[in-house]
Amino acid sequence: MNRVEMDNPVFSRTLAAQLDVDPPPALRAQVLGRYRRRRRLQTGLPVVLMAGLALGTALMLRPRGPQTHEDLVWQQRSAELELMWRQTGDQVWLHEDARARELLRRLREVDQSLAVAHADAGDEGRLEALWRQRTEVLAALVETRRQGGTAIRL
Repeated sequence: MNRVEMDNPVFSRTLAAQLDVDPPPALRAQVLGRYRRRRRLQTGLPVVLMAGLALGTALMLRPRGPQTHEDLVWQQRSAELELMWRQTGDQVWLHEDARARELLRRLREVDQSLAVAHADAGDEGRLEALWRQRTEVLAALVETRRQGGTAIRL
């Protein structure tokens, strides 16, 4: 005991009475409930945030393929023509024929435009037009090879 407690008996009795107080029985359950809720929030919140971030990333990075039936038709026809062209493609003819060189240049331009259009994923009408152009260029390449001969630019 310090000097103040020994000199003042009222203070000593008041202090002793305050130290002997027991908390109400419901307080323990209330404190434990709050603690458990806080712990659940602290452990669950990062999981929910990570799941939301993963979902947002997946939505942003999902492939943006063709949206219309016409796009699919043009893409399928283009793939068929490219397969035909590659099966009958003569590399020497491709480099010597002036018509083939011009068509290959146009095909590269259309492919670059398609890559840009798919990255932008904006106008569906533009994609359809580009796929149609690609199909037409490939059809011209196949038809040029069927006709035979070599065109020479003078």
